[in-house]
Formats: sequence, structure tokens, C-alpha cells
Amino acid sequence: MGYRRKDSYRAKSPEAKAKQLAGLKQFKGKKGKAALKDYSQDPAAFRAERRRLDNGKLWGECAEDWQRKLEAGLDTTNCQFAYVGMARGHDKTGGAAWRALHDLLYGPEGSEILFYAADEDQSRVALDALKRMIRREKLKGLKLQKNEVIYRVKDSRIKVETSDAASSFGKIPYRVYCDELHAWRTAGAIELWESLVSSTGKMPGCKLMVTTNAGWDTASICFKVRELAKDDPAWFYFDADGWLAGWTDPKWLKTMERTLSEQSYRRLILNEWCNDSTALTTLGNVKGCCCLTNIPERTPESRVALGIDLGLKHDLGAVCAVESTGSGIYTVLDMRCWKGSRTEPVSIDAVERYVMQLRERYDGCSVSLDPWQAAGMIERIPGAKEFHFTAANVGRLTEVLRRVVNEQRLRFWKGCGMLDGVDFADELCGLVIVPTSYGERLDHKSGASGKGSDRSCAVGIALCELVPRDGLPGIEMHTFYRGGESALDGPNDWRFDGKTQESWMDPRNPALWQSADGSDWD
Repeated sequence: MGYRRKDSYRAKSPEAKAKQLAGLKQFKGKKGKAALKDYSQDPAAFRAERRRLDNGKLWGECAEDWQRKLEAGLDTTNCQFAYVGMARGHDKTGGAAWRALHDLLYGPEGSEILFYAADEDQSRVALDALKRMIRREKLKGLKLQKNEVIYRVKDSRIKVETSDAASSFGKIPYRVYCDELHAWRTAGAIELWESLVSSTGKMPGCKLMVTTNAGWDTASICFKVRELAKDDPAWFYFDADGWLAGWTDPKWLKTMERTLSEQSYRRLILNEWCNDSTALTTLGNVKGCCCLTNIPERTPESRVALGIDLGLKHDLGAVCAVESTGSGIYTVLDMRCWKGSRTEPVSIDAVERYVMQLRERYDGCSVSLDPWQAAGMIERIPGAKEFHFTAANVGRLTEVLRRVVNEQRLRFWKGCGMLDGVDFADELCGLVIVPTSYGERLDHKSGASGKGSDRSCAVGIALCELVPRDGLPGIEMHTFYRGGESALDGPNDWRFDGKTQESWMDPRNPALWQSADGSDWD
């Protein structure tokens, strides 16, 4: 049988327990070294002398001035509540995890420290940060479990849970940490927040701390808490103005400014609260892309991908063929749409026949589609790939389409995808990007002429197959038309006003290249 170390036994009598608490070595030191000194009244020294970062240095050796001021304010404040808002990459989760660790080691016996994250992924980040700290500092007396860290000497614990699957009713916390509050969006998360705040009066000395990035919904709990914390004397308030971390490469910040949408850059990098949505592109960029007068000849380097977004009753069914020659330019070769209703849904057979025609026309092309409405079609089309609308795929589709359109790398003709007087260009002008807790997604602006996003999703599915994951090839910006106005607010008299479905099927017809008022395009 196995035996435990002598110092792992928990003392039973009060005298033995006091002796064990006084002499227990909480950290493994070098042979002959004394046990870790008592940091119960000096969390700043505990942080500076014991927290070792991923670069191998102690926090006290490389902390920046803004970090020292923030932590000093949190250490000395008498406020029961704290709000800390900073951009991504500013050690919010790691800093809160280290505070929770100090509370665990030096708080009252039997303390319960609650650490709530926005979702399961974020909870793993917090728990992994705690585990790394414990293992790096070689802490004794701590037991690591699936979602808990238990300090057996004091029978205290840190419990890490997600905001959408947790409850605090019946709990008596000593400390509460709420990470990324801006992403607490579900009804259960709002109920959890209210129960957490109301539980802070159960135990004397209980404190609650919020760490978050700026959000997008001014009706959310996070924004209301932020506005309350600004002036309420019970709250410690810190909201960073812009990017503070001096360890970040300035080139990376420039890259983010070019890559992210303006709204996402302001929210994630500058820590600015933004509106709930922003236009996908400008009217000028749409005009710059809508400049195709003839279909280029295929080359040995060219690749063609078919994208299918199949709606049967409420949404359109859309199929498109997009070509890439490897130069960073993507050309829409064909596009067709179908509209169904409750009584007469879109014919899957008709869509499948058209897809097979495109496969014959563009030999060797790939086919990608969402299997939700077309599981049978996937089985009947050789080599067809499933494109599930998961959070990761939706985010990539949105980002790829945004970059290709805003950098004017996409080529299509007037009247492309025309149906009921609305074409692909109209739809692009009516699209917005809506941030969510899992990333960003496409939607259409209420009242826009191009309602829906089905054509754009079909093109985006094809682009996800063609665009390299490591980035777009560098090319010069196309300057057919440049304008700064939002596509949502721009004039709509330039679009092609097709009359029949057949009229827009052939982009090689030069007679089609006029604007609605009969004048030339430019």
C-alpha cells in the first residue's frame, strides 16, 4: 500500500492546526532555505516577488508603470466592487487569477473564491493560468481538479465556472471575479450576475471584481455596470483609454488596424464601446469591384470553387462560381438565385441540375455547401464538401469577404445574381457586420434595398475554399472608383436595372453595361 507524506496530513486539534499553518512550507524552495514569508498583508510584494511570467521573469522586474498603479489601486481601495476595462492582451485574466490565488492562500479558512468566465473556452484560459502559476511556483498543499483549485490546509477553494451554465444561489463567496462581462449575453448569465451581486453581502469583507474588454451593446449588463462604476463610491473604476501595453510590437498594431473592421479595431484594440453593427463596406468599394466587362480566359494556375447557400422557404437559394488565378484577384464567373415560399419551396432538383452544369463547365472545380438543407445533394455530387455555419466558419467567412471587397480584389458584373430587381451589388451595400459573443457575423441592415445575405454567403463559402488561410497575396489596390461614403447611405441610381433573369445570365453582353438612368457607368 502507498503512504502519504507526513506534512500532507491535516491536523485535527486546534493546537496542531495552528502549528501546521505556521510551519507549512507553501512553496518548494532550495534545500536549506526558509519557508515562504507571510504575504497576507502585502499582496503587492507577493505579486512582485512570487509571480513568475511566461518569459521567466518576475512580475516585479518587468511590470510597467500603468500596471503598478492599477494593482496598487486595487490593493489599497476600500471599495467593495471593482470595474477594470482594458483591451485584449493586457493580462486581465492572468492578473485576476493571481489575485484569486492570493485570496486562496491568505484568506479566511473555508473561503470560496468564485471565478466566472464568459464561456467554456474562457474558463479554460483562467484555469490554465492558475495551474501554470501553481506549477511554476511549486506550491504545496494545493489540489488541482477539473474546474477547482483546493487549498487543503484551510479547506478553501477557487471554483472556475462559465456564466452560461452556472448558478451562485446558496453560495457564500469570499471573493467573486467576473471575467469578460461584455460577453455575458444569455438570460442565464444575466440571472447569474444578479445573484452574484446580491451574494456579496453574505460574508463580511466579500469583494467583487469585473475585468472586461469594451463591448458593443449599450443595453447590456456590462455597459450598465460600467456607467454605474464611474460615479458610485462603492466602486473602484479603471477603464483604459486606448492601448497601454508597451510590450506589444507596433507593427502588430498596424496590422490589426488594416485587418480588423473599424468597429472591431476600436473595441478590441482601443477599448472603445461601439454601436451594435457597422457597414461591411463602402459604396466606392462595391463600385470598384463591380467592374467586370468580360470573363477572362482560364489559365493552368486558375482554380474555381462553387459556393452554395441553400434557402428553401424564407431565404434565397444562391449558387455561385468564383475563380482565383493566384494573383489575389477573385472573379465571380456565374451566379444564380432562387426564391421560394411556404407553399412552393425552392426546388432542390433545379439547384442540383444547375450545380452539375457548372461542374461540367468548370472541370475540376470544388463544391462547398451547408448540409443543413442539402444533405442528399452532398451525397449525389462527387467530391462535395460540407461547410457548416459554426462560429469559426462564420467568422472566417465574414473576415474573408470583408477583406476581399474592401481591398477591391473581387470582380463581378452589373446585375450579377439579379432577382426581383436586387442584385449582388445591392446586397453588398445593405450588409452589416454584427459582433457576437463568438465573433462576428453578416446580417442585412433593416430597410436596405438588398435585404438578405444569401448571395454574399455563397460567395463567401467559395472564397473560404480559395483564399489561403495564411493571408491574401499582396496586390495594388484597384482604383476603378473610390468613395468614402458608407454603402448603406450611398445613392442607388448606379446599379444595373435588369428586367429578366435571362438578361443578367451572360456577363459578356456589353449592352448590359449601363446604369439605371441610361448613362455610362462612370
